[in-house]
Amino acid sequence: MKTRVISALVLFAIAAVMLLASEFTRLLFMYIASIIIVYEYTARLKEKGIHIVHWAIYGMLTAGFVLAITHCGPMTYIADFLICMCVSFFVAVVSQKISSTGALYTIGGLAYPGFIALVFFIVVTSEHWHQALLIGCFSVFVCDTFCLLGGKWFGKHKLCPAVSPKKTWEGSITGAVSSLILGVPVYFAAKLFAPLPLWFCFVACLLSSTAGQIGDLAESLIKRHLGVKDFSNLIPGHGGLFDRADSLFFSLPTAYFCLYCLNYFSK
Repeated sequence: MKTRVISALVLFAIAAVMLLASEFTRLLFMYIASIIIVYEYTARLKEKGIHIVHWAIYGMLTAGFVLAITHCGPMTYIADFLICMCVSFFVAVVSQKISSTGALYTIGGLAYPGFIALVFFIVVTSEHWHQALLIGCFSVFVCDTFCLLGGKWFGKHKLCPAVSPKKTWEGSITGAVSSLILGVPVYFAAKLFAPLPLWFCFVACLLSSTAGQIGDLAESLIKRHLGVKDFSNLIPGHGGLFDRADSLFFSLPTAYFCLYCLNYFSK
């Protein structure tokens, strides 16, 4: 437990410094993190004898990093994804080393975690990045904590035993309710950046935490299929970076989308 807490504090400190220092450091942090996550993904697949067109995912992320630095529009990220997907699929088809399973994992890796990492680049360069991080990160932290406690105290009915045997409906509902209540402190904290309606804080926190729970199950499904517990041992007591960011991959884009919709319909 001590190792787990120390690792979490060190990781939090590094993330806080990089995210708050400047836009470039935010982008650099997201880029390095996404590269590490893709490396964990491809390394685990290789251990299982599954070869993919890994360079296509790295290339897509690098191109996305350049697009973010130059503040290109969202459509350029979609073009980046589509081009890399077409190229990688063609290479996978003609390659004798990559099986049909490898081709599917290549496309899957381009979409998740690849494309979602590109969305992170959009989020941290947007004018709403403060609020998006506030809602996306804190809703996941609170929801995960109360999911664990709710499952321990009230858990009886399994949520998805084939994917994550320890998760229960009671724990999931407890986490969702806790994130809904989180809307109140988020409402007051958001005033440091830009005021947000109270009703919006309730809705955004609930949707973000729910998306985070889905993200956790999505990564668990991949690990279950590969027969691994963690994607790596990079973070002592926590596993790999992919294992720590699984919920954020879904919650942060959801928080940003909620903020985008609020801004759009408020005009």
